[in-house]
Amino acid sequence: MNQMLQDAPEANDSSEIIDRPPVPAHPRFSKPQRIAFVQSSWHRAVVEQCRIAFLEEIEARNIARAQIDFFEVPGSFEIPLHAQLLAKTRRYTAIVAAGLVVDGGIYRHEFVADTVIKALMDVQLRTEVPVFSAVLTPQQFHRSPRGLCNVTARVPRTLRSA
Repeated sequence: MNQMLQDAPEANDSSEIIDRPPVPAHPRFSKPQRIAFVQSSWHRAVVEQCRIAFLEEIEARNIARAQIDFFEVPGSFEIPLHAQLLAKTRRYTAIVAAGLVVDGGIYRHEFVADTVIKALMDVQLRTEVPVFSAVLTPQQFHRSPRGLCNVTARVPRTLRSA
């Protein structure tokens, strides 16, 4: 007779517990998690909006603000070196990089942005510490009369969707 048509065997007793081996913990998560936030000081008004949006998202995920260390470097070009130094300490579970690269007329901003992003990728591949980039390169960047930038309002939404 076809075995599929036979009655299913009765379920095991509910008091029997299946003993499964524990899932091994990754060494990176064995100690309290810390996050490094590295930001450039150029265009501080815009970069601060990235930082505020980041903190809102972190708090929404119930990660204590005390677990985040903040660092500031002169410009976006210096972010990868600082991220690498932090990653090598093995103190951080992740590193977030925030900066704004705009066309200043001295050299092409696309070159700087591309170099920064590639260097951040190299850091995370070499150190195995994730590096999240919020280094923004707007197509158009104009200062308003009050000194704030017209991309400020778009930064938090951009960071949240990353």
